[in-house]
Amino acid sequence: EEDIRAFKPNGIILSGGPESVHEEGSPRAPQVVFELGVPVLGICYGLQTMSEQLGGKVEPGTVHEFGYAEVDIVKRDQLIGNLQDRE
Repeated sequence: EEDIRAFKPNGIILSGGPESVHEEGSPRAPQVVFELGVPVLGICYGLQTMSEQLGGKVEPGTVHEFGYAEVDIVKRDQLIGNLQDRE
């Protein structure tokens, strides 16, 4: 957590993955992520763990999804970096 504070991020992205918040021992974000006062974007699993960690409830679905998606870049930004127009 000290490393995260020392980095002084302007925002944090919690990415997706094949894990389930319903599995014992599944990864969680360090609590400091939610204490920094910066925007936090949760994508798929990242959103699920953020919801659970902040007191929400995530209910299991009947369909499990995990895979890659194609993204079209419509506006250039520092966050996008050197990504191609279509990744």
